Amino acid sequence: MISSLISLFLILGGGMTMSAQGPPVRLTAPGTLGFQGSALRTFGSFDNREQGSSYTQVVAVPYNFSTDFQAGLIMRYSFINPNGRNSFNGLNNSTLFLKHQLVVKNDVARTFRLSALIRQSFPTGKEMIAPELYSTFIGISAGDISTKRGFYTNLGYVLRTNDFSDVFQYDLAVGLPLLPQVYPLKQFNTFLELNGSLDLDGNHVLSLSPGIQFIKGIFLIETSLQLPLIQPSGLNEKEFNLILGTRILM
Repeated sequence: MISSLISLFLILGGGMTMSAQGPPVRLTAPGTLGFQGSALRTFGSFDNREQGSSYTQVVAVPYNFSTDFQAGLIMRYSFINPNGRNSFNGLNNSTLFLKHQLVVKNDVARTFRLSALIRQSFPTGKEMIAPELYSTFIGISAGDISTKRGFYTNLGYVLRTNDFSDVFQYDLAVGLPLLPQVYPLKQFNTFLELNGSLDLDGNHVLSLSPGIQFIKGIFLIETSLQLPLIQPSGLNEKEFNLILGTRILM
């Protein structure tokens, strides 16, 4: 989330000011805002599949209660366009999330962050928009970030109700800033992400997601194109997913 934009501004040894790159586009970034505050993230997600397409507008609001503890809400509204049938739209499922920063190790022009994550999703979605289930994600987010590159990972397990199989999720990302580090913040970053999941029924999904991101001050604009590498056959296979959005620090 936008939280990493401030948490990664570090004053490190010898009077050197270091501003590391922004958060990955699809992964949950490690760390928090570093002080009490909130942010706003919104993006549109266009998903194209064999049996039709959909567009979901996502709004996420994180809030820092302390330098190490963050909570927030994610809300979604979806427009569904199935092939050969009428379109429909409505509220999608919502999510509450908690993030607790466990480890912070700072060095000259470099930082390592490790956080525990909990995300609880609720069946607030309109019928036919989203499945009626509760899901609980328990995992970690880690990042080794410097002024020249960033390595990120999310690992977690998702518990699901109503006979839906539990899921192991894993994500990896590499970020490269293309502009010199300056303050006030002005960055153009590129990301390459791998987003994967494996459920207890043996269904494996793996996607490659290149993305770009521009940051100036408290504003961030980003986009990412997700392309499937591995997915189960015959289950409304995904062709691609595109997201475009912004984040604002408040």
